[in-house]
Amino acid sequence: MLDNQEAYKHPKTNPTASTTKEVSIFVNNLVETKKTTKEASFRLKTSNTAPPSLHGLPKLHKGSNPFH
Repeated sequence: MLDNQEAYKHPKTNPTASTTKEVSIFVNNLVETKKTTKEASFRLKTSNTAPPSLHGLPKLHKGSNPFH
């Protein structure tokens, strides 16, 4: 399913760090313009982020699985 290159593209780099930085800059701007509080900004920022992973378990009860 994930081998379909038309539907799914493997990113060349991990976008997590740059996205986290953009969100942090945006939230800091909200604090500077008094649109949110510093306490609320801690809830809007992320830490220890990681890109999502996709995994699944084979359906062993099906006859068309590669492990059967």
